[in-house]
Amino acid sequence: MTDRPAVSKADAARLDALLRQAGEAERAGDLARSAALGQEAWDALPEPKAGFDFYPQIIARGMLRKAAARRDRGQIETWLRTTYETYADPGHDNHFVNMLEGAAWRAIGDDEAAYDISDKVYRRDGREGFAGDDLAHLEWYLKERARRRAG
Repeated sequence: MTDRPAVSKADAARLDALLRQAGEAERAGDLARSAALGQEAWDALPEPKAGFDFYPQIIARGMLRKAAARRDRGQIETWLRTTYETYADPGHDNHFVNMLEGAAWRAIGDDEAAYDISDKVYRRDGREGFAGDDLAHLEWYLKERARRRAG
C-alpha cells in the first residue's frame, strides 16, 4: 500500500475526526450511527477512493466488520468487494482480507461461503494461515471439513 499516495492533510484531519466519532459510537453500542459515520468518511475520500493509502483500507474493512455485526448480507457483499478493491486484490488472494471475509460469513451463519474461503486459505497456507486470532476459524474449518467428508 505504500506505493499509493496519501490523502491531503486537510482530508486526513476530516477523516480522522469522522473515524474517531464512528469508533466512539461503536463502543457505545450504536452500530447504526457508527456505520453512518463510516459511510460519511468513505464519501469524504477523494476519487479514486481505492487509490489512496491507509484510509480506504481502514474504512472499508471497518464497514465490512460493522455490516457483519449488523448481519446485513447486502452490505457485507458491498464492503467485501470494496475491501478487496482497496487492497488492490482482484483475485481475492489477500490473506488478511480472506480472513475478514470468512469472519463476516460466519457472523451471519453462511457456513457455505465461510467454508469456501476457509478452504481456499487452508489449501494455500495450511494451518499457518490461521494463526493468532484466527485459530477459532481453523478449528471450525477442520470440524466442518471432517463433517463434510463423513457425510
